[in-house]
Amino acid sequence: MGRRIWIPLLEKSFWIAWIQPRLIDYLEKIKLSLVLQTLSGGKAHNALFPVHRLLLYLIVGWILGCERLFHFRRWQKDSLLQRFLGERCPHYSLLYKELDRLGKTNPNVRRELRQVNLEVIRPCLSSKLILDLDSTVETVYGNQD
Repeated sequence: MGRRIWIPLLEKSFWIAWIQPRLIDYLEKIKLSLVLQTLSGGKAHNALFPVHRLLLYLIVGWILGCERLFHFRRWQKDSLLQRFLGERCPHYSLLYKELDRLGKTNPNVRRELRQVNLEVIRPCLSSKLILDLDSTVETVYGNQD
């Protein structure tokens, strides 16, 4: 029996460098920012960090591997992400406060985001592509193809 050698095909930093510009192009193409602006959030759209920009930042960060809110400090100074969000990215500690405020002022935000997923994002995705934003593992028994 031969020895098994595991060689990672892509390092995480290479994957992130490859996916980031394509992800931002895709989000601009489907105009997710405009759709998120229609969500009720209790903040003015001309605020320094309006709700739609914070949600975009969270979505992009989670896709790029931020599993915890403090991981967003890596992206705070990223020039491509700053251009996409407009001028600058919020400090990661502000994300805690904003998510708490959003949950209190808009209890319907989860339902609204689910509608955005169903109406905007899902039709744009390939039926063979799975985008796992919450890292939930589901065990499947039986026929696994």
